[in-house]
Amino acid sequence: HADLRPDYSAERALAADATALVARVERLLCADQLSASARALIVNAVGSISASTADGLNNRVYTAVYLVMAAPDYLVQR
Repeated sequence: HADLRPDYSAERALAADATALVARVERLLCADQLSASARALIVNAVGSISASTADGLNNRVYTAVYLVMAAPDYLVQR
């Protein structure tokens, strides 16, 4: 039984740029439907994580995915 492991390589390549990373995750997960205020909050949160190490870059990706999925704009079906 193999575990399902997502491939975040494309997102990790953008992780140093919080705005670009959040834009990609938003596009993939909610078709660019985040409000400007939600997007700004997520970009600020992701940008506050250090991008100087591999772990930091991974944490930026995981945080971006988590926060976009937790946003009310993601949870509303249109």
